[in-house]
Amino acid sequence: FHIARGAMACGIVPNYNEEWLTNYLSQRCCCRTTTTTTTQPNSTKTQHTKKKFLRILALDQINDTANLGSMIRCSAAFGIDVIVISDDSCDAWYRRSVRVSMGHVFSIPIVRVSDLADTLKRLSNDFGITTYASVIDVDADLILEDLPKGHVVVVNNNKDDKSGDDASGGGGNGWCCVMGNEGNGISKKVNQACNYRIRIDMSDGVDSLSVPIATGILLHGLRERE
Repeated sequence: FHIARGAMACGIVPNYNEEWLTNYLSQRCCCRTTTTTTTQPNSTKTQHTKKKFLRILALDQINDTANLGSMIRCSAAFGIDVIVISDDSCDAWYRRSVRVSMGHVFSIPIVRVSDLADTLKRLSNDFGITTYASVIDVDADLILEDLPKGHVVVVNNNKDDKSGDDASGGGGNGWCCVMGNEGNGISKKVNQACNYRIRIDMSDGVDSLSVPIATGILLHGLRERE
């Protein structure tokens, strides 16, 4: 693999920092719809395109580079716009992660943040993005399979309102799925920073899935329920 190593050594790792993330979110949240005006001889027709919600994956204390590469690949498959990783997660540009991601590490901005919990609060409070903490707890706020279609992007982000009645179509700008450590899950601080705790409904006797598989299920499920 000396050739592959040499090729990677010639590259420059993109520098997507927290300042870049703030600027990106500000632009995207202000310009989510496109309006097209067509002028004909006797009329002017205005067409509005469908809203494009922001899709974000946040990773807390991911330690396995192969798992990280798989999650990056899942993100590319399901249209994730940005991946945010905690400062204590492994390096997305490690050779194994790049290989397992099938090269998709090059196609999605990956931002390492110093305080993931604070970043999640800002996503919700400043940019109107609904944040979901992936858990295996039976008392989770939501079960993915029970979440109605059209109720993923919440307007008020009120954690105490589990009805889903106040949902997309008003002021919500997108959603963020938060995945935790392979063994310990999401840290308490990060969990508390999220709007909702969500779990995947599984058969009796199965209490968890590997992180990459759970990531794929949740990203697909949330996207389909936008």
